[in-house]
Parts: sequence; structure tokens; C-alpha cells
Amino acid sequence: MGSFEELPVDITFNIIEWLNDDTRSLCDLRLVSKSFNRLATCFLFSNFSFTPSNDDLEKCHSLISESLMQKTSVFIPTRELHIKMGIWWDPFEEELAKPWFELWNVMLPTMTNLRILEPLFILFPIGVCSWGYWLPQSCPPELVNGFLKSLGSLKSLTDLTISFHSDHPTPTLSLEPISGLKRLSIRWCLYRGLGKELIEQIASLLARCPDLEVFEFSLDIQISSYRNIKPAITLKELFEGLHMRGAPLKLRRLKTRGVVVYPEDFLTHLPHLKSLEQLEVVLDPSPTASDYMGEICAILRREGIHIQAFSTSTLHHPEIIRYLSSFNTLNRFSLQSFDQLDDSLALIDRFFSTLTRHHRSLKMLRLDVNRKSPWPQALKSHLQKEAGLYRSLHSLCSRVYVSQEEIISDNTRPLHTWLDIASTLPSLRHLECPYVSYKTGSYYFKRDSDDLIERRAHSPCIHGFVQKIVVNGSKEAESVNRP
Repeated sequence: MGSFEELPVDITFNIIEWLNDDTRSLCDLRLVSKSFNRLATCFLFSNFSFTPSNDDLEKCHSLISESLMQKTSVFIPTRELHIKMGIWWDPFEEELAKPWFELWNVMLPTMTNLRILEPLFILFPIGVCSWGYWLPQSCPPELVNGFLKSLGSLKSLTDLTISFHSDHPTPTLSLEPISGLKRLSIRWCLYRGLGKELIEQIASLLARCPDLEVFEFSLDIQISSYRNIKPAITLKELFEGLHMRGAPLKLRRLKTRGVVVYPEDFLTHLPHLKSLEQLEVVLDPSPTASDYMGEICAILRREGIHIQAFSTSTLHHPEIIRYLSSFNTLNRFSLQSFDQLDDSLALIDRFFSTLTRHHRSLKMLRLDVNRKSPWPQALKSHLQKEAGLYRSLHSLCSRVYVSQEEIISDNTRPLHTWLDIASTLPSLRHLECPYVSYKTGSYYFKRDSDDLIERRAHSPCIHGFVQKIVVNGSKEAESVNRP
């Protein structure tokens, strides 16, 4: 009887690929033979996630020693790396943090196939409610800068996502070592202005990435806080470095969250946006953000730029619907509305009439209107008539409104009716039904608890009621579809 070693390479590869998500089995396979060890290592370390811990310092020092002595090569196949660099320590014991940064300063240059990196840095004091005290700074800027310098030595790196948790962003942070990216995503959790120095760092980085195709910049904070950030961050500031470029970028995806996007800035940088396929402009803190989005849509329509994935926080400006009506190849549409002007019945009718133009191409629809509005019923009525048209729609998210009376009387019929209608979509694979939490939505900007439909923190009654119906409905659908 032949051994595993005699199997054709493609069969061995298929066996290991089948176990790609089974870490324990892959580890066991590394012990079978040298060939299995080599192939299993490629799968096991191709996508690697890491979170430091003060309890693992001995292991950290061991890895540093092995790397310096070139005793390990398991990270050579690594193509995607996720690192969380925020660990907690006393300010007088900073040496607890340094080994982890030293580890990656040693390890990163060995990852010669690394393409995608997603580090999370917790830079300054962050409160931990469960412990009831404020923790000191977690990632000193000089250590972060050393990490970024090592990162810059990786010529293979094309995708970078950096998440910063910092309420007091330091101007000494340096992105200068990084260049040549194709995809850049920056997520920052802060409650004050970013600062001129850091914005210039980001703008300069964009100018050093001539092949950049995806740029995302998000402020990940509470919605009620966006308008309090002073000064507001603008697209003009982030794109300032692009003036130094000769040839325009060919951006395919642009996402901003919490950024003011003036139409004139969008027009100025239009040469970089001619190839746009995905546009997401949400939570623009400007009071006239809806007008800005309308004017941007007018620019897109005039230039004949047909966005395939479109996300917005506003809909009522006439130019938005006019733009969506000008083509018929939309793949993904997302609306997270915070303005009751979007609730006009005439507007909603125009929207669904426009949506039918994209029925052949539409794959994802998300209508996140978290207030009492006509939207849930309007979507239900539209799908009752037109569900059969949307043969490519596989993902649907829509808020559902549940009244206190329905919960008290255990009246599940309205929600069951919605699930039955959604199930008539021919290709639906993913359905989300978050419940409406607010009466008018003013809670978002005023923190007005009186606006909550249910005054408890997480609306446990509504949540439990909806979950029970949706879960039971999913089980029934599975039993019907099971051969």
C-alpha cells in the first residue's frame, strides 16, 4: 500500500485546502511528513492574526531569538497579517510593550510575501468600564514609528488597513516609510480634530502611492459626536498631496466617514475619480451635506461615471435620484438616513421606481432608516409586486418596526408577512432585520433618551421578539429547502 508521500501533489494540496479553516488539523498534518509540513505551513500561516499579551512575554522573547538566529521560516508564506498592538501596562513598566514591537521589527522583514496588513494601534488613554479606571498610554509613538519603519521595508505590501484608537492623536506619528500601496484604509477613533501634521502625513502618503485603487478614511465614533469635531476633516485636505502628482490616480473605491466632501473639491480631483466603481460618503458632518451629495451626483451624471456600489446618508436632494435614474448597472446600494426629509412618500415612490432600473444587476440592498417612517411598509409593498424582478439580489437589510402592542399581544403576523415576502426573492441568501429603535431619530444628534421607542438600554423586549421570529423563520426555511 502506498504512502501519503506518493500521492500526486494536486491531490495532497486539495486535502490540505479542505482543512484550511481547521487549525488543529493543519497543525497535526505538519507532523505527518516533510511534504505535508511544507504544504500545511503555507495554509496555516498564510493568514495570521496576533494579539499580544503580557502573559506571553517569554514566548515573545523566544520568537525574537529564533528569528534573529534564522531558526524559523514559517512566516515566509504569510500573505495577510492582522495585529492588535494595544496592550495595557503601567507607565513605569514600558519594557512590557517594547518586546512585542521588537518582535515585529524582526519578523516583518522575513514576511517577503506579505500583501495585506491590518494593525490596530491603541495610542493613548482608553477607559475600560469593567475595571472602572483609566489606563495609561498603550502604544508610545516612538514604538509605533519603529513598527511603521519596518513595515516600509516590505516591497510586497499592497494592502494596508490601520486602525488607531486615540483621543489625543500625536503629531509625531510618521507614515513616511510607507509607499507603493494599492489599497489604503485608515480608521481613527477620536473625538477631536486630527491635527494639521497628521492630515499632511496622510496626504503625503497618497502621493507616494501611484497605483492606489482604494482609499478609505473613517472616523469611528458615536454618530452624535461627528458634528462636534473641530476643525472638521475635509476631502480637500486628505487629497492635498495629489497636486504634486503628474499622472492621475485610478481610484476604484472611495470611502469617507465623518469627512466633509465639498462638491468643488470632488470636481477638482475628478481626474483621480474617473474610474470610480464604489463610492461611500456617509456621515458628512456639514449641515448642508445633503446639498453636497446632490451636487456630487450631478457631477457623476454629467461625467457619465456609473457607480456600481453606492452608499449615502441622504436621499432627498433631487439630483441623487436623477443620477441613479441615469444608468442601470448598480450592484450595491446602501442608505443610512438620519433626516426625516428622506421620508416623503413621493420621494420613496421615486426611489423604488428608480431601483427597478437596476433589477438585473442589483446584488445588495441596505435600507437603514432607524426611526418610525414609511420605509419598511414601502419596501414590503414594492417587493410584493416586484420581488421576481430582482433575480440577482442575494443580500437584503431593512429595519422592521415592531409596536409595543404587537409585543404585548404576541402578534407575530406582521413580521412573518415580511419574512414571507422576502423569501420570494429568487436568489436571497442573506437577510438582516434590525428593529427600529427611535421615534424621530433625533437621539443620534441630541442624545435625547425620550426619542427611544423602548427606554431600556438595548431594547431587550423588542430584540427578543424579533430574534425569536427571525430564527424560527430561518429554521422553517431550512427544513423546507433540505432535500
